[in-house]
Amino acid sequence: MLCIFCNQDKINKEVIESTENFLILPALGSFVPYYFIIVSKDHADSIGSTLINETIVEEFIKIKSKIEKFISEQTGGDYICFEHGGASSNTSGCCIGHAHLHILPTGAENFLESTKQNLGDPTLIEYKNIHKNQDSGYFLLEEKNKIYYWPNPKIISQFMRRLVAQQSGLGDKYDWKNFPFYENMEETTRAWKEWKAKILN
Repeated sequence: MLCIFCNQDKINKEVIESTENFLILPALGSFVPYYFIIVSKDHADSIGSTLINETIVEEFIKIKSKIEKFISEQTGGDYICFEHGGASSNTSGCCIGHAHLHILPTGAENFLESTKQNLGDPTLIEYKNIHKNQDSGYFLLEEKNKIYYWPNPKIISQFMRRLVAQQSGLGDKYDWKNFPFYENMEETTRAWKEWKAKILN
């Protein structure tokens, strides 16, 4: 079966920006507006495995920073980034085996502490160094500009989405297949286009 992110007929309808190696999309299952994913154009196991040289890392950080600036201007609030980074030996809870990083606006929730309760203590890492650990899967959480890394975790599918839904009072609406929140995806696309138009003018 064709990977959802490799299905060009479907994915091109949702892409709102493209760079040489990455796509920007509103996240399917957007609990709130302005929830994005950055998707690798290559069918890689994880974002970490795509960041193999300085040029690609710089490209990734540039588009990621652009999204974060947009979120900050739209909401005035904070955000988290997370990834269920798979590997051939361990999918690490990812439900789509194609590299993608989530960037999600948040309120005052402390997801780091909740994650530590489930996965134990993490190590700090930089995006440019993740590929050095690609013999196993991982879970990654960026909160308040620090990147926390759990190698080879025992983790359920959609772990962080479950946690976000729980802390946001959304109950079982974590599952993007059953609760796509299309209206929030449409709002993200509309606002992004307007924001980019203002920048260009």
